[in-house]
Amino acid sequence: MKLLYFVLMYLFMSIPVMGQRVSVSQLKDIVWIRTSPYIKGIATKMKFTDTELQVMETLDYSGKTYVFNYPYYMSDVRTYDFDSTMVGKNTKGSFVLRLSKGKVHIVRILGISKDTLVVEFEVRKDFIGGNTIMKFKREE
Repeated sequence: MKLLYFVLMYLFMSIPVMGQRVSVSQLKDIVWIRTSPYIKGIATKMKFTDTELQVMETLDYSGKTYVFNYPYYMSDVRTYDFDSTMVGKNTKGSFVLRLSKGKVHIVRILGISKDTLVVEFEVRKDFIGGNTIMKFKREE
């Protein structure tokens, strides 16, 4: 009984760490709308191409949209070393490594279905705060 308990605990604790391995083809050309956590006054959308992760933030009070384009690639390895030669080439993995202002940001894919994407944005060591789990739905 104790062995079963330890095996179940190991599996339970390792699932969020591993993430879900996905292909760029499952992510790209879909507009993903962030549903959680909700930030009052800002509507956030995200779209993947073969080489860029595009984030669109629209301010409710002005209707102005800001668009940010980040080079990225998929990886099975969590690293802060961005290899720009892998952009557009490494198309499968459980991590999205994106480059913003010379710094690597790690996004772990926790789950994906036809209509839902769940990711964890990891906070860099030099930032204050913790990781954020975000949920997105497919734009219709």
